[in-house]
Parts: sequence; structure tokens; C-alpha cells
Amino acid sequence: MNKAMKNHYEIWLLFFYVLIVIAIFGGINLKKHYDKVQKAEHQRVEFVKKTQKAIVKDFASQYAGVKTIKFDKYLINPMGHVAFIISVNGYTDNEHSISYTVNDDGSVEMLSYSTIPVKKRENKGR
Repeated sequence: MNKAMKNHYEIWLLFFYVLIVIAIFGGINLKKHYDKVQKAEHQRVEFVKKTQKAIVKDFASQYAGVKTIKFDKYLINPMGHVAFIISVNGYTDNEHSISYTVNDDGSVEMLSYSTIPVKKRENKGR
């Protein structure tokens, strides 16, 4: 092989080594990003489940006659609060819409409602 051809061969070999190194580091970074996204998704799912349980407990403790509570969707407001839209006892129309919000400390409170299809419990302590 002449010197020019050998030089050309070495340049291509170096180019492929660099490509392999870039591909390996790119794959490692992609895996790290994927793991980070999966962890955030898992945390979000756990947060939603925990919050839904807290909403069911809070609503059932305040109102009598609750048979079913269905969670339609949740929204994240621009201020960062998470709002859950729920249906009680199968009422899914807008007239019976109830929203709960999650405060910064993790507590839940009723944000808004139109007509609640169950009666409020009487406080026996008062």
C-alpha cells in the first residue's frame, strides 16, 4: 500500500472510532434520560393514587350517602395546584361537577362544586 492510501485508511478508521465512541456515550445519556423520565412518571402515578385516596376519605367523611366516586381527570393549574374532577354516585353531568385541589402541603380540599348529589353529614361534636 502506498503512503497516501495508508493515510486515507487511517483517517477513515479514526473517523469510525470517533463515531463508535459518540454512539456509546449517546446511548448512555439516552438511558439516563429514559430512567429519569420513568422515575418521574412513577412518582406522578403514586402521587395521583395517594391523592385520590385522600379525596375519597375526605369526601366520604363530610357527606352521607356516597356509593361511588369516579375520577374523571386531573388538571395542573398555572399556579402549580393540581385539581381533580370527580363524579359522585354516577352523576357525570356538569350540574353535579365537583373539583378538589391539592395544596402545597399535600392536603386536599374541595375547590368548587355546582350541586352535590349527597347530603352533608351532621357534626355530632357541635
